[in-house]
Amino acid sequence: MRKVLLIFVGWILLGLTVSGQVKDNLWTRLTLQTKLNDKWDAALEFQHRRQHPESDPLFSKPLMYSIRPWIHYKVNPHFSLSVSPLAWYQQHPVLLTAHDLSKDPMQELRSTLAISYQTGLTEKMSFQSRVGVEYRNFSTGQQVLRTRLRTGLQYAFSNNVSLNAYNEMMVNPVGVAPGHFFDQDRQAISGVLKLNQAVTLEAGYMHVYRKLPAYDNVMQENNYFVQFNISLHAR
Repeated sequence: MRKVLLIFVGWILLGLTVSGQVKDNLWTRLTLQTKLNDKWDAALEFQHRRQHPESDPLFSKPLMYSIRPWIHYKVNPHFSLSVSPLAWYQQHPVLLTAHDLSKDPMQELRSTLAISYQTGLTEKMSFQSRVGVEYRNFSTGQQVLRTRLRTGLQYAFSNNVSLNAYNEMMVNPVGVAPGHFFDQDRQAISGVLKLNQAVTLEAGYMHVYRKLPAYDNVMQENNYFVQFNISLHAR
């Protein structure tokens, strides 16, 4: 099964290298999670993303801020259900032209429902998939329904170290102009390190094909991400 992982990672890396760079971004995320009982978990997620114009220092401008609560329900060892009732996002304009620097950020309220599936393929390798639907309400008055599908593999080198490779496709079936059904396609590879019983670190690289509402062409992004997950004891 290691060959399966190598083929999958190779396919991800091929998608990362066949196209030129357009935008370089830094994504950071902190998740505080607590176990309520054997079936239920609750989490609060904070995200901050950075960008920069071509002539500015690396990651010198904000791209996004968000606060998103989650409730997770473990249906069985393979399936889990996740709900984010209401999340807040502040989206800054993607800086492609000088005019974008003068644009105001946009607010978004988002509700999300997702179903996750995972199963072991071998002792060390597992297959993971996640299907989600998001209702997005923007301060401009636009309301969008977006669906997303993520599939990937995880290889565990030990109890504390693993490698992830995945692809995630997003489309907009409702609320967008003609020609913007496609939203984005993400191809990523990351390493996961469990620092101790409470803290897990994930860091990696993601290449994104993305269709912005204000632009007709598909743009590309190189996103470097760092994510911390902190498990808290339920009282």
